[in-house]
Amino acid sequence: MNRFLKTALGASVAMGASVLLVGCGVGGGTSGTGTTSPVTTSTTSTNTDPTSTSTTSTTTSTTTTTSSSAPSDESQYVGDWEMSSVETGGQTYSGTTIDQVKSVVNVTMSLQADGTATLNILNQDMTGTWKLKDANTITITMEGSPQDFAIVDGNIVMDDGKGNVITLSKK
Repeated sequence: MNRFLKTALGASVAMGASVLLVGCGVGGGTSGTGTTSPVTTSTTSTNTDPTSTSTTSTTTSTTTTTSSSAPSDESQYVGDWEMSSVETGGQTYSGTTIDQVKSVVNVTMSLQADGTATLNILNQDMTGTWKLKDANTITITMEGSPQDFAIVDGNIVMDDGKGNVITLSKK
């Protein structure tokens, strides 16, 4: 992640959470994540006729299902995104507590159909580009530096690698 984006994310999360903790004295909520679980199905065919000369065969197949609801169509991501949860210092802020954080510091993003992106952190706009890498990853390039962000349950998860995580949900 480019240095400016990483610093801004960390600062905005820390600033918002500090003000929330000191000024309001509220605790955190919870947020969900997608999971992957293997599902195995097995079909066995056995010959029970003692007079038959045929052999027994077994067929096994494995499929994997994912609970992530992230669509693979880029058009599903075009639009405005807003901060819906923040994780910092072992606390998660969401629901009504995220509204208090947003009143101090907010992160928003706008993704356009032409592949341009505008990220607003601490009331500073940064422009760049975006593309859907796969159903679970979006690549946002700011200041010439591409950064992959996870898509979890249709949300964009921005993690600065220092324990500060901002989740954006589509408006």
